[in-house]
Amino acid sequence: MKLNEVREEMAEAARRRQEAVNRYEQLQGRMKALTNERKGIKNRRMSLEAQTAALKKMGNASADEGKRLKEEIDNEEERIEGMQKRLEDHEQKYQNCLNEESKARDEMTGKERQIAPLRANCRFASERERNQHLDNEIRQVQKLKNDIEKELQMLNENLRDMQRKEKTEEELLKNLADEIEEMRGHKRMEKLTKELADERRKLDEISKKLNDAFFKETNLQKECEALDAQHDETMSRLSKGSAKAAVSGMAGIQKIIEEIRDSENRSAEEQNALDGYYGSLMDLCKVEDVHADAVETIAKNKLFSHIVKDHTVVQFLLREFDTRELPGQPTFIPLNHLTQQQPKRIPPSVNPDQAHPQVLSLLDVIQFDSKFDIAFQSIFGAVALVKQPDENTRKTLFKAKFNLVTLSGVEYSNRGTLSGGYSDPSKRKLPLYRQIKELQKKLRQKTDELEQNHTKMMKLKGRVDGLMSSIANVSWLERNNSRKDLPMTS
Repeated sequence: MKLNEVREEMAEAARRRQEAVNRYEQLQGRMKALTNERKGIKNRRMSLEAQTAALKKMGNASADEGKRLKEEIDNEEERIEGMQKRLEDHEQKYQNCLNEESKARDEMTGKERQIAPLRANCRFASERERNQHLDNEIRQVQKLKNDIEKELQMLNENLRDMQRKEKTEEELLKNLADEIEEMRGHKRMEKLTKELADERRKLDEISKKLNDAFFKETNLQKECEALDAQHDETMSRLSKGSAKAAVSGMAGIQKIIEEIRDSENRSAEEQNALDGYYGSLMDLCKVEDVHADAVETIAKNKLFSHIVKDHTVVQFLLREFDTRELPGQPTFIPLNHLTQQQPKRIPPSVNPDQAHPQVLSLLDVIQFDSKFDIAFQSIFGAVALVKQPDENTRKTLFKAKFNLVTLSGVEYSNRGTLSGGYSDPSKRKLPLYRQIKELQKKLRQKTDELEQNHTKMMKLKGRVDGLMSSIANVSWLERNNSRKDLPMTS
């Protein structure tokens, strides 16, 4: 309904526009005619004026003719003025027509803007035209449908071909994958077999090392037991030829010092004792076996005394000794309690042949650190070593305040006493103690070696356990791969 109204309005506007155009064309024609007529009148006027001028030049024409011409000119001017007014009226009408045409054009533009969307919705002037258009569209759609169906059919055929090819390729790929997997299985088996062989070879090598370490540990244990037994036997021999309390006391103090030395966290007193303990008298000197009897005869149980820095070390060690209730009776020689004495010199008269002296100071046959000179002076400083003293030699040495001792251990005191007797070489304290120290050193070395060997053996045992586990895993993988390679039976 609205479309029809718009169409009617557009038709009316078109009609009005056409009328305005027609009127405009008519007015243009009339204006053109008036303009031509005006030009003609102007031409006649100019002609009359020319004639009038000519007549005036020719003389005074007759009054009547001049009057007539003047009247004719006046009439023509009136007529021109009338025509001019009419022309102005027509120009005004022409301008009005132009305004109406512009207005009609604007209205047409507005109507066209209104009808544009309606035309988009309804492009047909009649139902027949619409039906024809729809039939054409249906035919085109049907044709397009047929083309699409043909194309779809072709695509389906191509798709089926592709599916067949894909299935074939999948079968080929599956076969290829099976072959690759089979090859991988063989390679994996070869790799696992090689790994298993390598692991077993390593296991054999480490097992051999472990067995060697075990045998070595057994031998070391036997050696340690033998050394320990030999040490005990030597200590027993040393104890039999000495005061048991002195030997036990020396061993107890040495045990305390060893425990402090092995401790990582030491107190200030322990550190002071460790720094201030120098060792037993036998630890701090070296004596040849030929002079052992003489030195032992003079030193007696002082051989087992401990040389220390001062009384603070003595007090601490005695307190520890009592706290632990160790057997024996230790003795100490604190250096700060001793007084430095002038060394005694052997009178030259007893050694007429200085190149081959017959008498020596006992200190001359003892090797020790000069740091402990004061301690050794206090024990051996006034003793002369003689091979076989005669009466004159004894008197001379006694006069010089020397005591005498022979290589066999016979002691002559300047107070007149004489002591001595047979000394069994196998019971000499200094060689026995030296042997004990060597046994202790060997025992420590063997014990350290035994501990190192035990640590090594434990590491080897751990490696053996790891290799056994690794071999078990590789064997399990090998068995599984072997099962996978077996053909399936239905």
